[in-house]
Amino acid sequence: MSVRRFEKKALLLATTVRNPERFPAFLAALKPFDGTKFDESVAQKVAQTLIRIREYNPNTALKNVDALKKYKGTDEEMSDNDALTAVEWALEHLSGHGVGGFPKKSWGGRAVEWFGLMQELGAVRIEKDKEIKFSSFGNDMVRVYGDESVQNADALVANFWLNGMMKLQPKSPFRSGTIENRPFVLMLDVILKLADKFGPDDPGLSRAELSFLLNWDGSDAQEFLDYILNIRNRFGKQLSSDLVYELVMSNDHMLKGESETRFKKPQIVQDIVDDWMRKSRMTGIIQIRGLGRYLDILPEEEDKARYIVKNYGVFNYTMDVDQYFSSIAAFDENIRFSEVSPVVDHVDEKMKAINQLADELSWEELVYELSVLNGGNKSSKHDLLKLIRDPLRFEFLSAIATRKSFPKALIEANYSADDEGLPKSTALGNIPDLFAKDNTTGVTIEVTLQTSKSQATNEIPAIVRHLAAKKKQDYRDDYFTVFVAKALHPDSQFMADFAYARDGQLISTYGITEFAKKMSHSSNIFDLRKEPERNFLEI
Repeated sequence: MSVRRFEKKALLLATTVRNPERFPAFLAALKPFDGTKFDESVAQKVAQTLIRIREYNPNTALKNVDALKKYKGTDEEMSDNDALTAVEWALEHLSGHGVGGFPKKSWGGRAVEWFGLMQELGAVRIEKDKEIKFSSFGNDMVRVYGDESVQNADALVANFWLNGMMKLQPKSPFRSGTIENRPFVLMLDVILKLADKFGPDDPGLSRAELSFLLNWDGSDAQEFLDYILNIRNRFGKQLSSDLVYELVMSNDHMLKGESETRFKKPQIVQDIVDDWMRKSRMTGIIQIRGLGRYLDILPEEEDKARYIVKNYGVFNYTMDVDQYFSSIAAFDENIRFSEVSPVVDHVDEKMKAINQLADELSWEELVYELSVLNGGNKSSKHDLLKLIRDPLRFEFLSAIATRKSFPKALIEANYSADDEGLPKSTALGNIPDLFAKDNTTGVTIEVTLQTSKSQATNEIPAIVRHLAAKKKQDYRDDYFTVFVAKALHPDSQFMADFAYARDGQLISTYGITEFAKKMSHSSNIFDLRKEPERNFLEI
């Protein structure tokens, strides 16, 4: 019988949190218990917080408990009592198996699963009846969620992902794989060798080659490079999915002898590759090339990549959990992205990409892709867009929709783009996400996926400042803001209405789908104006 090397699929970085954009919210819920013993009581309090702010939805409870049915199908924040009711009811109906020393029906076991990947990547140490320990970048991830003073959240997120990915191992105290390598470092090493051999215009590793990487049992970059070059010579760079699967399942360095029932083709040629591409880009040093067909190193981050290859290619054989976590949690200042350093932006390439996709995507496709960001069971159907993380995709799609609606308008998209024009980090905290101006008026467009009460305090004051600054800069009093949210919190609407009454700063609020449909039927920017529902001047 062959050894099932990927019993816990080594290189599919799966998490029950599903969307890694939610990591800051989950860590923020756990942070108040930093330094205390992790037990069922703490886990229940964390669950109550996450349920209250709607980062975790106990859907079965919402369907069956009369007092909770009002929350079904909404993102409305729960009261503390209702959240506690959901925790207690769900506890009796939790399914699955015992995890981390906790019984089947426990929030402790569920929390161990929630924080599993965050722990593996070094954000927080969590184990039954042991002290909860946050790392420095775990604390920074908490800041991303709730600290209004953070000016460049993407820098903090990139620090977390880069540190974790460069130390990631298929075989570790947190994984049961047998491959002794560091795949992210191996990938960097091979991409650098390709660039050294073929020049800086080499596009990096193709999707097919990433399938090989993620199943490769070895750490010798030259050996892996030789294999890739041999495959390119024999078959070219663009391989069919059938051929990729056949090569993976027939190679001694990969899955030869393994069961095709266990390792199905979609998993090998698509699922693990999409997952790897998304998470690699979150490190801040990786870009997409060829409209989603290749992964490459950002030119401005080449020195950082070479430093990582030189210093982090050695496998860590430590199997003591605490020692291993300490090594992951130790942060190397040489790889840090600074919150205040200038961000490299390729403006001309960015506008070219926006214009190209505005021409290529129909309104039906664009409305659908925006609606995916509402959550639920929808997923992106676009090979490129699905590789861009949600907040960044939201800004990108908003810019594309704005260009499609107003082809002659001046557009300033303030996310930063790589040298192919694709977004790499969201707009900084001191400027609007997007600005557009035509012959009728100008608008700042601000987008958020936050849904909790902190949406109001984190977003509205900054939006007011951005609008006031733009009006002053252009000597225009008629400019307004469009604020688009996954779910608009009532406090956000209240503060938006108040800002108009007190300061004359008009903030027109939209849900995502409402915004997408409105854009598809608008011929000028003035059409986006919405007067506030509440007039404080008449109260």
